[in-house]
Amino acid sequence: MTHLTGNILRTLPRARSVFAYGSAAFQQPGLYDATKTVQQTPMLDIIIAADNPVAWHHENMATNGHHYSVIRCLGPSLMCALCESIGRGVHFNPYASIGRQAIKYGVVSTSALLRDLWSWDSFYVAGRLHKPVLFLVRDAAVDRAVAANIDAALAAALLLLPARFTAKALMEAICGLSYAGDIRMRWGEDARKVQRIVEGSWAPLAQMFLPPMQGEVGQAAGLWPVNAGGALCDLRQASQLEQSMTPEHTERLLSFLPGDLRDHVEGQASAEKSSKPDVLRWRTAIAASMSAKLALIIRASSIRQALWGVASAGPHRAWQYALAKARKGFKA
Repeated sequence: MTHLTGNILRTLPRARSVFAYGSAAFQQPGLYDATKTVQQTPMLDIIIAADNPVAWHHENMATNGHHYSVIRCLGPSLMCALCESIGRGVHFNPYASIGRQAIKYGVVSTSALLRDLWSWDSFYVAGRLHKPVLFLVRDAAVDRAVAANIDAALAAALLLLPARFTAKALMEAICGLSYAGDIRMRWGEDARKVQRIVEGSWAPLAQMFLPPMQGEVGQAAGLWPVNAGGALCDLRQASQLEQSMTPEHTERLLSFLPGDLRDHVEGQASAEKSSKPDVLRWRTAIAASMSAKLALIIRASSIRQALWGVASAGPHRAWQYALAKARKGFKA
C-alpha cells in the first residue's frame, strides 16, 4: 500500500486531505477470493478534499485528462457548478488506473467536507468517515472535524440501542447509520454490507471508537462493561455493554449530535418528555425521529449523487460500475 500511496500522490494534484476507504482498503470477509489476481482486485476508493476544486480539476485535466469522461469538455468551472447543483458536490472519476491499480477518486471542496462532518448536512462523506479509512494526506482542521464526527456517530448509535447490547451490535449500529435510506441498498448493493464491514474491520473500528467510549461520550451515556471488572479497556465482538437510560444521560448524549439534527429530534420527541418522563418512551421517540431524519438526508443525497454519477461518468462507465456493484451484491 505504501508504494501505491506514493504513486497516487505523485500522479494527482496536491490536496488538503486525502483518504482511502472501502473493501480494497479494508477487507470484507467472503467478498473477494483470497487468491484474486491483479485484474480481480477491487477498485480502491479515494476521497480528495481540495481547497479549490475548480483549480484542482484544471490541473488534473491537463495531466490526467484520460481519467475523465466527455464531461471534461465542459471545463472544470461548469463541471464543478453542475456537480454542486445536481449532485452533492463530490465528483468521482471511476476506473482510473494508477500503476496496475484501478481507483475511483472523488473530489470535494474542503469547506463542504468540513461542513458535512460538523453538521451532517448531506451525510455523504461524513458517513464514510464513521468507518475505518486510511489517510494518505492529513490536515489538522479535518482531523478535528473527523473526531467530532466520530463522537456524534457513537452518540447517535447509543441512542438507537437498548440498555444492554453487545459491542458488535454497537459497531453495526454505527456503520449502519449512513446506509439508512440509501437508494443503492435497494439494488445491486451487498445486503450484508454492514456486517461485512464490522467483521472485516473490527480492529480498526475498536481503535476508532474505544477512546470516545472511554471518554466524554461514554461518560455521557453511563457506558459500562458487563462482567469485565468495571474497566472498558478491551473491545471484543461478544463484549456485553450497558448504558444508563436516565433523562440526564439521554440529554448528555443528545448534546453530541450536530445542532440541526439535535433540534429536530428534540422537537419531534418533545411530546414524550415531561417533568417526569417515561424514559423508555422518550428514547423510543428519539430513536424513531433520528432514524427518519437521517434516512431523509441520506436518500436525498444518494439520489442526487447517483444522478450526477450517471451524468458525469457517461453511459458506458455508469453501466460498467452498476454491473460491478450488481455482481458484488450477487456474490455476497
